Amino acid sequence: MTDRDEGTLDARLPEHPSELGLVNQDGAGSDETSSRGWPTEQSKLLQTIVGAQAVWMLLMLVLLIGIDMLSPDLYFIVSFHGLVGLRLLFAPTDQPPDWWRKLDMLVYIGFVILAAVIFQGPLQLFEWQ
Repeated sequence: MTDRDEGTLDARLPEHPSELGLVNQDGAGSDETSSRGWPTEQSKLLQTIVGAQAVWMLLMLVLLIGIDMLSPDLYFIVSFHGLVGLRLLFAPTDQPPDWWRKLDMLVYIGFVILAAVIFQGPLQLFEWQ
């Protein structure tokens, strides 16, 4: 750390996260970090979405097991609803980051799978046995 005014919050922060042992020491920079090496708002948003989705999926798994209704189809449906809800909740108001397009593609693929899961039931009714 450099000699800075000890009365400010900035004085307590290291120059780079590698000083905390949280990132690689090789000095390779990333577009997702600020000039001080700390994560940008966009990378924090991605971490928030991924963390919230993981918590949502875990809670839904526990809930479905608790009410004895766990099936792969139902688990996918409630997990996908969580992803769509988080995507709407955290949608960027300014220019979306690069990873947002990948999230959009994941959601589009999820809608195709959701349609297949939903229409699988009625199609089974018309099967000849």
